[in-house]
Amino acid sequence: MKEIGIVRKIDELGRIVIPKEIRNTLHIKNGDTLELFVENNLICLKKYSMVNSLKEKASFFIEAFQNAFFMDLLLFDLEVVVSSSIPKFNGRKYPIKFLSFLEKREKYRSSSEEEWFEGLKGYYLFSPIFKNGELFGSVLLFSKNLISDDYYSLINFLSNLLFLE
Repeated sequence: MKEIGIVRKIDELGRIVIPKEIRNTLHIKNGDTLELFVENNLICLKKYSMVNSLKEKASFFIEAFQNAFFMDLLLFDLEVVVSSSIPKFNGRKYPIKFLSFLEKREKYRSSSEEEWFEGLKGYYLFSPIFKNGELFGSVLLFSKNLISDDYYSLINFLSNLLFLE
């Protein structure tokens, strides 16, 4: 763990201020949710990812989807691949092209072969995941064959299943 030499006092309500430089470096914005945990006598903060908390459940759906439709599925939170039918992509960041669709909250389906990830050339379908109007992540479907728009409904159905409480 890197020591940065910043010391903060706790106020009467138990709050501390995270310095702006740290928030900027870690892309923590106003309103972001942080997870608090204790590890080896240290208090740790981590950006909370609802999608990441569903990792085990998602793995089950992804495997079932791949077995049924013979397509690969990647589940992202707002930063990285959380779960995938292609394990080497777990933990990878969003492809740059992908980020513009995420920021605009747009769906995308390729009509010709593309290579968003190194070594993964084919057809892609991208769909953001929302719950109660809030963006939580996205789903990327990959196939060697052209993907029809019908799969948007299936992806939305899977996303809704994931977020059932």
